[in-house]
Amino acid sequence: MFQWAVILMMGIVLIAQVWLQLSDYRQAEKRHLSRSDKRTAIKSGASGFVALFGDAIGIGSFNSLSAILRATKLVTDRELPGTMMVGTSAIAAIGAIVYIHNVEVAPLTVICLVVPSAIGAYIGAKFLTKISEAAVQLLMAISLSAVAILIVIGQLGFIPIGGTAICLEGGALLFAMVIIFFLGIAMNFSVGLFAPCMVLLYSLGMAPTAAFPIMYTACAFIQPVSSVPIIKTGSYNRLVALGIFIGGIPGVILGSKFVTTIPTYWLKWLIAGIVLYTAYNLFISYRRNKGKEVARV
Repeated sequence: MFQWAVILMMGIVLIAQVWLQLSDYRQAEKRHLSRSDKRTAIKSGASGFVALFGDAIGIGSFNSLSAILRATKLVTDRELPGTMMVGTSAIAAIGAIVYIHNVEVAPLTVICLVVPSAIGAYIGAKFLTKISEAAVQLLMAISLSAVAILIVIGQLGFIPIGGTAICLEGGALLFAMVIIFFLGIAMNFSVGLFAPCMVLLYSLGMAPTAAFPIMYTACAFIQPVSSVPIIKTGSYNRLVALGIFIGGIPGVILGSKFVTTIPTYWLKWLIAGIVLYTAYNLFISYRRNKGKEVARV
């Protein structure tokens, strides 16, 4: 019963998010796409496919997507967090439907972790739309560095690989609720939920597979909540977000089929290196922007 209720809710979230995103795109982009725009859409779609495939096998999408989008110069640093948040928002609902249907997890645990994460996301999104590009660059540099460190710690075996539990209770559940509230805030600054949430749930003894429906369902609520103020203020690249969404759909569906069979050990090392390099470049960009602001004063 719980599974079908969540699936129904995710379906509603999916339809609402797609409608909101397409409506905003149609209102803002009244002209025909130029040849350059079409190339941007194709690159964005390919980026979405790669990043969301990685998302579905447990690598996460924000870390790799932020590196790809910066390397290809598809968006400005100011637009980057909002573009990723909006572009992957509807896909999170698709992932939640897939994993809730296929993986057993306690309903109360899912509900108790999803609600605070969504509240945190809304608070973080309101903050994101009001700060400068330099501040966004600094926060993203710090956030991506933290994610890379978490990946490295996991690769070195310092983090438990999980237990067998499909639920959390008592103090463990309360602790997880507090932490995931702050993770909801952090998602607005390019901290993908997957890496830190996996660390959290594994360290509390949850089964590795049980983490997936929790993470995807949380993201399916976090991202639409965050997307509303981002879309209202136009703090994202509409065409790139749409490309990520279209390319990400087959990526997440295909990745969910191979989640238990693809070896990801060396891939995670590669992503950790790319993420650290991206964080370094963002920090350099922050220093330059900060220097320009000081010079203007």
